[in-house]
Amino acid sequence: MTITPAPIIVLFRNDLRVSDNGALAAASATGKPVVPLFILDEGQQDARPAGAASRWWLHHSLSALGNSLGLLGAPLAIRQGATKEIVAETARTTGADSVFWNRRYTPVSIAADTALKSELRAERFQAESFDGFLLHEPSRLMTRSGDFYKVFTPFYNRLAEDEFRDPFDVPTSIVAWQGKLTSNKLDEFKLLPKSPDWSSGLAERWQPGEQGAADRLATFLDDRLGNYTDSRNVPGVQGTSGLSPHLAHGEITPFQIMAALRRRRGEGAQTFRKELAWREFSFICFSIGQSCKSKIFGPSSMHSIGEARRRRSGRGSPGELAIP
Repeated sequence: MTITPAPIIVLFRNDLRVSDNGALAAASATGKPVVPLFILDEGQQDARPAGAASRWWLHHSLSALGNSLGLLGAPLAIRQGATKEIVAETARTTGADSVFWNRRYTPVSIAADTALKSELRAERFQAESFDGFLLHEPSRLMTRSGDFYKVFTPFYNRLAEDEFRDPFDVPTSIVAWQGKLTSNKLDEFKLLPKSPDWSSGLAERWQPGEQGAADRLATFLDDRLGNYTDSRNVPGVQGTSGLSPHLAHGEITPFQIMAALRRRRGEGAQTFRKELAWREFSFICFSIGQSCKSKIFGPSSMHSIGEARRRRSGRGSPGELAIP
């Protein structure tokens, strides 16, 4: 009698891709059944709810991810509600004994994932997390005094010393859990605008999803990288990479971008590498290393930034922009 091994739940959050996905790669490599799961947990958001354009993007990105996972043989289950409750329910339904995910780095996310990992392990689950959103682990890249870097140049010099890993390949196939699992329909999330539907302009310019990210990177490297140093500062020229929303939703990783840049030379390539490093540095400053704010800007400057964001957004909270 063949005993089917207990499956592994793979949580998708801001990592909506199948390539260079550490959690998915590790789970599929075990040969055990895999249960891909996305939970729209709006009670666990950082600081402010997602804007309408970000919700539009999420809808289409989830659709693309579902298609990719379906081709690999493991359908994506999507749910809405509290992460802890839905993970527990899914584990009971499937008999899973492991939960894998890719790490997030905002204070709210770190606290939530730390608590989830502790609770799962206390219940004798295997709970493992993997990298992908940042090129480095903030807790491991510190100054000699054990603090976060507060000045970019020393941070960049230290980051440049690291040998970045190669991106993980897409699993050739995934063993799917054979059973019926509760899943919402994507339209039930009500992520798309209705009255009016203003999203036609977004759809004309952007292609959410992993393939859209790969195509945009290829176009940027071939057509814009050479002049990037100058053209990125010209508003009337499409001189930037346009990868920000793809990175934000985890449709592409900085490891994939750095791998594509390895054989690229010239000022534009070097400037773009530094911009990726600024993403790492700024993320730490504004999301983790809180002391970095006052060190770099001071209280008056931080107040001015907040006021500017409120004026631009037309709303009460800083940075509530409807930009993905």
